[in-house]
Amino acid sequence: MNIMRKLLLLSVLGICACVSSACPGISGNPTSTTTGEEKTSHSSNPAKARNQDRDLWLLTARISETYTMQKDTLITIDAGGLSWEKERHVTVRTVTHGEISAVIENQAEDPSSEFWYHSDSGDPVSISVSGEGSKTSSSRYEETIEGKLVSATISNMNVSGSAAPGASLMFYYTPDSKSFSAGIGIRAKGSDRGRMFFDEWKDIGGDIDNYYLSCSAGCEVSDDRGCNLTKTSTGYEASWKTGESRQIHTVDGTEYITSESTLELTIKPYKPSDKPEITLYGCSELCTGEQGEVMASGKPEGGKFRFWVEPASLMKVDQDGESSAILTGATPGRGVLYVEYTTREGKTNQTSQPAYCIKLEKYNGGQPIPQIPLFDIDGKKLPGTLKVSVSAQPSDIEELVDFVSADKSVLSAVGQPASVELNGYRTGKTTVQAMTSCGEPAGPAVEVEVVNCDKQTVEALERMRKAAVENMQDAANALQKLAADPEFEKAMKDIPGAAQKLVAKAALTIITSGKSPTKAIQTAGELAEAGAAISELIGSATGAELGGNAFKNAVGQLGGELVNTLVGVVEVGEAGLEFGEKLGQLIRHESNMKDAMKSFDQADRNFKEVERLQRICKGNTEEPKKQEPPKTDNPPKPDEPTPTQKDPTPTSKPKPKEDNPPAQDPTGEEPTPDDPGQTEPPDNPPPTTQPRQVALPYQPSDCGCRKQKSIGITADDIAKIEDGTKNLGDCVDRFTKTSLADYSDALTELSELTKSLQAGAGDKPELFLKQAKEAKPQLDSLILRVKAYDEAGQQFLSEFEKCPDSVKAGMDVLESALTVTLDSIKTKY
Repeated sequence: MNIMRKLLLLSVLGICACVSSACPGISGNPTSTTTGEEKTSHSSNPAKARNQDRDLWLLTARISETYTMQKDTLITIDAGGLSWEKERHVTVRTVTHGEISAVIENQAEDPSSEFWYHSDSGDPVSISVSGEGSKTSSSRYEETIEGKLVSATISNMNVSGSAAPGASLMFYYTPDSKSFSAGIGIRAKGSDRGRMFFDEWKDIGGDIDNYYLSCSAGCEVSDDRGCNLTKTSTGYEASWKTGESRQIHTVDGTEYITSESTLELTIKPYKPSDKPEITLYGCSELCTGEQGEVMASGKPEGGKFRFWVEPASLMKVDQDGESSAILTGATPGRGVLYVEYTTREGKTNQTSQPAYCIKLEKYNGGQPIPQIPLFDIDGKKLPGTLKVSVSAQPSDIEELVDFVSADKSVLSAVGQPASVELNGYRTGKTTVQAMTSCGEPAGPAVEVEVVNCDKQTVEALERMRKAAVENMQDAANALQKLAADPEFEKAMKDIPGAAQKLVAKAALTIITSGKSPTKAIQTAGELAEAGAAISELIGSATGAELGGNAFKNAVGQLGGELVNTLVGVVEVGEAGLEFGEKLGQLIRHESNMKDAMKSFDQADRNFKEVERLQRICKGNTEEPKKQEPPKTDNPPKPDEPTPTQKDPTPTSKPKPKEDNPPAQDPTGEEPTPDDPGQTEPPDNPPPTTQPRQVALPYQPSDCGCRKQKSIGITADDIAKIEDGTKNLGDCVDRFTKTSLADYSDALTELSELTKSLQAGAGDKPELFLKQAKEAKPQLDSLILRVKAYDEAGQQFLSEFEKCPDSVKAGMDVLESALTVTLDSIKTKY
């Protein structure tokens, strides 16, 4: 028995809507008062009619339920090298309450010791149900890949209504079970509208004419501490209240849920009333100054009606003397409309219903409603939600009216305490109007506009656009000034020749048979051989042999060759110094050019980004078509030399103009979707040039011009040339300041040594032999230093011999970069 009753309790609590077949539908859910005697004919249990005066009970119940749920989730994942975002926002609020008054019979087998009743086992003798309920929910889901929307669902539901006839009731007070429950259904209507995106937006949902909300509660004393059921001297009293605030973790994020349910139930002996039946029809929810009509009916017929409102200041009541009255809203507030019916015999009864007088004064403090933007200044999607303050009386206006959008595809409106929340879906203008439950407008209708970007964002983007244009103009001026600098032009023309001169001068001191047009310069290898021969003679000959003509001639010839070679070495140093000075000038200009091009590139990127954001604000998210780069057949590999090709663009130095290239003059007006204006890319793309293969020491560890790179005309490419030029200068500097400088010192010391040997050759053989033997270690050391230069020089020449042509190719790139960039500025801006 106990298990069965628990199952019955659960069935009552799970009710969605209960419409009893014993209670006929009443249009408009009028408020009525009836007697048990007049309802006995509807009972499905004939025994009740016979025993109603002996064993009938009056059950009254009050039920309320509130439920709220909120979820705000952003899930970001990286998959396949792409960034995926899933964003979900959900809010739900359900509020229901109701009252039940039913005449029932104790269905217990032993009515003297226990009481139980279940509506599934028999209909009430009579029943009266009243109540209201509403449900509002908003849901927004968006999925993006790399910031691009791929799917979305936006939905807003708003329904409300009154209690349907009938109820589900259960009450047990027995030795093995004490439990009770009650439930009613709310017949609601409203709308559930939204939009869905898969490649394109589509409207979904529509009006709802038949939506049921449940309002039910119940408990068992043995299972719930908050469940109270007591037997009194006259009947029974029961109450239950429960609430919770909890979090639920789901795959879509955390839900925050709050709920509260209450039930108060009493059972008392029923005494049939001799009062007449009375029913009240009509709407008593009015705005100040608004009129409405209410009507009443009574049984037995032929009696008189009296209408009034409490408090009396709420509404003016003008009765027609029969069964209707005209209500006029006077003072904002809540109250009750009463009607009393008196029969010809003088018996009276009355009924009532809530009465409201509404005064909705203004929205947003009387100021225009701000635009609802769908994107922020960075082009990122916004929730499209705006909460607007509402000045109204009573203060809980959101419970008395529904806020309705004239175009629900543009936005929806949901009432909040002292405010209305607007949710924008697509761009457009519409109006929002508060409506009473009687379907009448309350207060003014306000215009609301949903835009991609609000006015402040549009104006800020236009300011950013102007700043980007000014920055591009400054960078263009710097490039023009650099292009017109004669020192830069001279440095680019002179540096290849300076490099060639250094190669030629150095080669005379290193490569065999390299001869100067004016004087003989011996290579380091030749000098080392000559010095080695003299050292060998010193080591093996006698004093007399050293004093001979052969030795004197060898030493004299070496001394003469050293003089001319020292002059050649000085010329190599001078060529290196000249190359370094010209290279330093070039590097300074290259640095200025790189900085100017970086500034221009950054300003150009900023300009294009502002263009993109402005297209979003206009509702156009398509990128402008990019110009296809010129295609080349079998492009060379970076590390392979390429034949010299004719530059498709002229590399001659552009002539500076007196005036700066004109930048576009922004209008400052807010762009419109139909007129993209000056921010669209030009029809004629700017001139371009193919990258070139340029060999330079791009790494500090390199020295020479063997490694090639494909160099274009961007700021990054100019930076590569600058780095290669600096490294090339370091290579020459290291060679001249180490190997060449030590070679020069070695030749000077060797020249002094030969002079000393020549001078001592006339002395006595024994003394000269001793002198020569003592000089031999120094001579051998100098020979090693000369050989070291020969080896270092050979390596330097092998690495540097290609540099003059490479430097020339680099200068051609610099000239092309200036020409093409300035032409690009003229074409685009």
